[in-house]
Amino acid sequence: MRKKAFILAAIYSIIVISFKLFIWKGGHTFDAAYKWSHGISLLFIIPFIFYSVKWVKDENGGYITGKLAGQTGLSVMLFAAMFLFAYHYIEFKNSLEMYKVYYQSQEFISGIENDPQVKKIGIDKAVEMMISNLSPFKAATMKLISLLLVAFPCAFLCAVFMKKNPV
Repeated sequence: MRKKAFILAAIYSIIVISFKLFIWKGGHTFDAAYKWSHGISLLFIIPFIFYSVKWVKDENGGYITGKLAGQTGLSVMLFAAMFLFAYHYIEFKNSLEMYKVYYQSQEFISGIENDPQVKKIGIDKAVEMMISNLSPFKAATMKLISLLLVAFPCAFLCAVFMKKNPV
């Protein structure tokens, strides 16, 4: 079961990393495509979780317990989380200077000018605070948390709906 979960998580991670590298290296980091890429990659794990449970279920003659289904789905999620955490950490660490430049750009400043909180502390101070809060670990952790928030309920629902005990 763990081997199947590892294989499917590796395939999922390769697809997601390829997709994100295409956007990142294509110079679209601050475009709408990049903003949507994480959401799309989160939803894309759902078929991998369901397929992993179905794969284990088919190998067991069409029967699977809820516990085994849950473990299989969670294994896919955890292996994918490890792969993607490492990627996101490396990506952000290599893009740190690019984010600093972006936060100081007129495009970003014009987007936050009308925010009431920014008006209270001043634009320069807000930009300085945002730059000081940049961290590869924080960025990768936020991506990891969002993956867990999508994949964990999916694994649970998969276990509930696909379980079938022998009669």
